[in-house]
Amino acid sequence: MTSESPYKLLFIAYACGPGRGSEWGLGWHYVEDLARTQPVWLVTHEDNRSLIEPYLRDRHKTHPVNVTYVRLPGVVSWMRNSFYSLYNLHYYLWQFAAARAAKRIHRAVKLDLIQHVSLFRWWMPSAGASLVDDGVGFIFGHVGGGDQLPKRFSRNGPISARFSDFFRLLARNIWRHDPLLKRCIRRADLLLAGVPSCETWFRRYGGKNIAQVCSAIAGSAELQAAASEARAGRLASQPFTFASCGGLSYYRGVDLAVRAFAKANLPNARYIHLCDGPMRGQITQLARDLGVADRVELPGDMPHVDCVRAVARADACVHTVLRDSQGAIVEAMLAGVPVMTLDHLTPAMIVTNECGTKIPIDDNTTPEQIVDRIALAMRDWYEHPEKVAAMGEAAKRRAEIFSTAAKGEQYRAFHRSVIRQLAGRAASNAVATPRLPHSSAAPGAS
Repeated sequence: MTSESPYKLLFIAYACGPGRGSEWGLGWHYVEDLARTQPVWLVTHEDNRSLIEPYLRDRHKTHPVNVTYVRLPGVVSWMRNSFYSLYNLHYYLWQFAAARAAKRIHRAVKLDLIQHVSLFRWWMPSAGASLVDDGVGFIFGHVGGGDQLPKRFSRNGPISARFSDFFRLLARNIWRHDPLLKRCIRRADLLLAGVPSCETWFRRYGGKNIAQVCSAIAGSAELQAAASEARAGRLASQPFTFASCGGLSYYRGVDLAVRAFAKANLPNARYIHLCDGPMRGQITQLARDLGVADRVELPGDMPHVDCVRAVARADACVHTVLRDSQGAIVEAMLAGVPVMTLDHLTPAMIVTNECGTKIPIDDNTTPEQIVDRIALAMRDWYEHPEKVAAMGEAAKRRAEIFSTAAKGEQYRAFHRSVIRQLAGRAASNAVATPRLPHSSAAPGAS
């Protein structure tokens, strides 16, 4: 085959499904876009069947999405819904089962490429490496993860957050010594690093062909249409609205945003956070203590599309996450909503100074400094609606590079690059090991 002809592609995506955000959406959007131009194979966890099957049944696809669902035996399957360390162990063991499934698929259809897209972590090996010896090209990524909370936030956070951060660090430090991880990185034909720290580790482990590419991708066309419709229907009379979304955990930094909102002292403004989580009680009490309970809304969990609609109706998207997460900021930007975020990890790669504000943060930054900086930005945006409108237009233009179509084309370019590598390697091997000429002599002739 050539780099321009159709190729047989298998995705490894532990978390994958339409209609959801986070890892599930990241895994699914690439699968769906690539299926516009060619058949696609997918190995994912059995629990995602309830999301994927109805979607595929109800929507016509130009090319089929061939899904293989893999689960572990009951004796270990419960780990998937357990605490962090056992969840990691479940994911690790699942890769071996996924590798067996990938080999069965390859025997049946002769795959050209295999790509790992979920979970989004560089520090655990992927089933994708299992087919390298069979001549299948392997792309590891986009991946990232493993980054810790900035030091002052980790030390000053609640005990639960400190334990969580400790176990994340422990898990990463255990698995990064796994020889299978090093083998996975070294065998990859292309490594896609989602954040700078990931590229550093790839190089340390002997990775060769590395590209640093932002992992952000917008939601489906339906999701974008819902956001645009919500944006168009927003009321001119509504209070100036700051909106954020994501599970209410310490690392989301929602307490920082609420404290900043109170400090900014904006008379006709409100703050709304979509999604629920373990810090709901603390955030509710914090808003009461700061005297803004009547202007801070926590509507709780809702379908992802409704979260996106709510953010699209806001004047500003606030994303003060302390660890790597893109949330719904790309969908917000596509709808014309500027973003206020911290200047690190994936959000820093998405947002520019033209389409939002990036608050400086490092290991020496204190929570009080972040609160002060966010409060100043909130007041500035509140007092200058023309500036917010201009940033919103710039956000729409910027977000186009993260649309599913644009990211799909980026992936296709990566795929063609790897296919050319494989073709060149095969040609070199053929020249290096020429076939012996066939003898026309009869058997037994001397």
